[in-house]
Amino acid sequence: MNATPASRLDGTGSAARIPVGALGMALSLFLSVSFGLCVVAHLFVPAWPAARSLLTLVLPDFQLLTWSAVLIGLVKSFAGGWYAALVFGPIYNFFADRQ
Repeated sequence: MNATPASRLDGTGSAARIPVGALGMALSLFLSVSFGLCVVAHLFVPAWPAARSLLTLVLPDFQLLTWSAVLIGLVKSFAGGWYAALVFGPIYNFFADRQ
């Protein structure tokens, strides 16, 4: 039986590469939506400590419920997604090409 890894089933004989641009947008939007959901959760259930503790854990200087802080939090979340993509994507592609 021929055991072929799933990443090599594209017919080219090389590992599947991660498109860094798509990864960056996906992670950035995921983190921005998650940030927005935490802010909304705190607005509707202010006694629920999970939303605030998650925000202060990820964004240490975050002050909740000011427009500038929410805007800065969204920008930081979006930038964090791109940072992760720009670091992880090329590293993954480097090692995927080596196999």
